[in-house]
Amino acid sequence: MALIEWNDTMSVQVAAMDDEHLHLIRLLNELHAAVVAGRDRESLLKTFEGLAVYTVYHFAGEELLMREVGYPQFDHHVRQHQALLAEVQALKEKFEISGLEGVSSEVIEFLRRWLLTHICINDRLYGRFIAQKTAAGTS
Repeated sequence: MALIEWNDTMSVQVAAMDDEHLHLIRLLNELHAAVVAGRDRESLLKTFEGLAVYTVYHFAGEELLMREVGYPQFDHHVRQHQALLAEVQALKEKFEISGLEGVSSEVIEFLRRWLLTHICINDRLYGRFIAQKTAAGTS
């Protein structure tokens, strides 16, 4: 069973961002499955790194979109991204040092909660902003 199942309540109504969010969820589900299956350290690290790299890619695209549309909460949103990236880097370093203990169910749960909260609350705000701007004909 997947850790997170995508559903329509997660949509930010921006197709490209929804696609990327779905990919992030798939990557987190892969990491969770790898931990549950007891995969070796190298396999876990590769999976974790894939999630981290894609997160950087996604945040860059999301920030570009928000900048292009003049999203008023841009700075706050970017700070949230920066905080998560710093946390992910710290988790990666911990994992590299301590091995399997570094990717515990606590870490997976932290990432799950952060991702769901960020998408369903914060990202949906820029989605609504874009929809309103588009409806007003000012895009």
